[in-house]
Amino acid sequence: MMGGNIAVESEYGKGSVFTVDLVQKVVDSTQIGDYTKRLERSQLEAEEFKAKLFAPNAKVLIVDDNEMNLEVITGLMGDTKIRTKVAVSGYDCIEMLKKEKYDLVLLDQMMPGLSGTQTLEQIRKEHIADETPVIALTADAIIGARETYLKEGFNDYLSKPVMYEDLENILIKYLDKSLIVSETAEEIKHPETNPDTEKEKPGVLVINDSPEKLKELKEVLSPRYNGFYVKDEASARKVLSKHNVEFVIRGRG
Repeated sequence: MMGGNIAVESEYGKGSVFTVDLVQKVVDSTQIGDYTKRLERSQLEAEEFKAKLFAPNAKVLIVDDNEMNLEVITGLMGDTKIRTKVAVSGYDCIEMLKKEKYDLVLLDQMMPGLSGTQTLEQIRKEHIADETPVIALTADAIIGARETYLKEGFNDYLSKPVMYEDLENILIKYLDKSLIVSETAEEIKHPETNPDTEKEKPGVLVINDSPEKLKELKEVLSPRYNGFYVKDEASARKVLSKHNVEFVIRGRG
């Protein structure tokens, strides 16, 4: 109907590749960005960055239905000592905000059930986090995106894949200044949490097809273990190819 083509190549036991070709007219020649370079930059920063921001008393809620996105963002924030909690849906986000106050919310826009915009509307309607900055997480990095999200009620937005430099700028901008300390102050105040002296936590790999169960296990295990939380064996193999773990916990639902 659109003059395009859909093709599929599949091999039993290995997987399938779906290819969609669509002929599109160029209506605006303005560049929207090089996503390949952005992804490469994000991967490099995830491996090499050194946090300049330390806020051990700050609490941030990260909302995303994709556990890999949650793992990436919480990993980027690890050295900041910010206390993070995760929600896997808009409904979970609303319930968690009713129970606890957070200093910042990172809210994914594209989620099943309630979108980020719908979730924010409900939050504002029920007045459960009126003073809390809410930042949209989105793959929409086109020109004018920020203005769109501001009109929808968000304080700002972060484009995915999230890069540490952008995340740090958002945290510095929207966290209460009283929560932010310098690197030197953090080392003096909490020497036991200095990355150079902190004893490495044992690694644990958790495999479960339930996002809710993964979230529960993460809250229980995070204080004592360096955890990797995935929903299937394919993701587990990727983790094991890059990380050493001492325990594997496998379950369903």
